Amino acid sequence: MRASRPARDPSRAQARDPMSRSELRASVSLASIFALRMLGLFLILPVFAVHARTIPGGENAMLIGLALGIYGLTQGMLQIPFGMASD
Repeated sequence: MRASRPARDPSRAQARDPMSRSELRASVSLASIFALRMLGLFLILPVFAVHARTIPGGENAMLIGLALGIYGLTQGMLQIPFGMASD
C-alpha cells in the first residue's frame, strides 16, 4: 500500500519560482533609486564638515554636529509626510 502524499502548499511552490523579467526590472529600479537617495543623503556629511571650517564660526565642532543633526532630523521627520503626500 502506498502512503499518500501530503497536499502541496501553493505558497511554498510560488516562493521557489524566479521573478519574471518585469518584476526583476522593477526591483532593480527601485533598489537603484533607493541607493541613489541614500548616497545623496549621506554624501553631504563629510563634505559639509570640511566645508564648514571655511565659514566664519565653523571651527566649533559642536555647531557643525548640531547642523548635521538638524539636517538628519529634518530628513527623518519630513520623509513620511512628503511620501504620503506624493501618493
